[in-house]
Amino acid sequence: MSRPGVFAAVDLGAESGRVVCGRLDGDRMELEEAHRFPNRPVRLPDGLRWNLLSLFSAALDGLRSAAEDSDLRSVGVDAWGVDYALLDAGDRVLGLPFHYRDERTVGMVERAYARVPRDELYRTTGIQTMPINTVFQLLAEEGGESLAAASRIALVPDLIASWLCGVVANEATAASTTGLLDARTGRWAGGLIERLGLPARIFGELVEPGAIVGSVLPHHRLGDVPVCAVAAHDTASAFVAAPLADRTSAVLSSGTWSLLGLELDEPVLDEDAQAFNLSNERGVDGTTRLLRNVMGLWLLQSAAARSSPRAPASTRTCCAWPRRRATTCRSSIPTTTTCCAPATCRSGSPRRAYAPDSDRRHRRASSCAASSSRSHASTGSCSSASSRSPGGASRRST
Repeated sequence: MSRPGVFAAVDLGAESGRVVCGRLDGDRMELEEAHRFPNRPVRLPDGLRWNLLSLFSAALDGLRSAAEDSDLRSVGVDAWGVDYALLDAGDRVLGLPFHYRDERTVGMVERAYARVPRDELYRTTGIQTMPINTVFQLLAEEGGESLAAASRIALVPDLIASWLCGVVANEATAASTTGLLDARTGRWAGGLIERLGLPARIFGELVEPGAIVGSVLPHHRLGDVPVCAVAAHDTASAFVAAPLADRTSAVLSSGTWSLLGLELDEPVLDEDAQAFNLSNERGVDGTTRLLRNVMGLWLLQSAAARSSPRAPASTRTCCAWPRRRATTCRSSIPTTTTCCAPATCRSGSPRRAYAPDSDRRHRRASSCAASSSRSHASTGSCSSASSRSPGGASRRST
């Protein structure tokens, strides 16, 4: 008796990760969560870092669980943007990746703009100014041993996929979060990288969602399963799953961050977009996601973590508000963009919305083996395990 075939998605968020299996049933897709696990950063003497070894081990547990009862047809990985690992000539990791909330990027925005004016940087990359951006993180590594020894950069989903199959590839939607991708061409902005003083050698060939990167390595004991490049930035996967009527339909993708925006055919790089600090991130099929990072569930997640019985008593007490104060408590949640860490909160952006006035319909992506366990307010998350069906024919996800 043949076993059912499933497409597996490893979906990593800032608070937790999950492995979700998608099964095609005619023109519908059925989703089942195989495994969920926490994402716990670690503070080391040199700063706040991601424990990617723990995440990878948990992801393998989920994939093995999925393979017990089903035949894996493909595996794809998506994760949050901007954070990365530097690799040496043997593709070995030069230290655990830093967390985007680490304070090392203080002053790096100013350093970048001293080399490339802000207007020019935005006209090229179309990425909103936030200290967490990869470009500013890399500038914080100037003069360090890791950057000097690095031969490649791998964003978090690139790295996890490479540990699965042994091949390092820079996926385009994830690369667009770096602030170093040309928004018009979808290629690395080589001239800008050189002027910023960053080593061009670390930026490898880009792959688009749907490409097969390699096969799962034998020692993972999962069989001969292809590892596919998907919309590796989790927001790109969320947008491609959204059943948009036309290009004026907005999507609110909510997790640790909330991202609100539109899917367009071309980037918007004019003065208004820059003034409103909007991002032009790359999507599936060459689309652009014009969006803004806003406050998500981070405060709620942080409060929950601090009130956990496992947390130190000093942090639990800060969340123990008396009930009688509930009616008089005033909100202090910022509504502006860059609440990354207390030292980097800033405001001053215009408060009106910006939307280009075009109504042409978008092409939707083909098929999506999706992990909809992430909380997306409008449609649900889609962490694609394969952007095309096994035979290569296009299918629509639901």
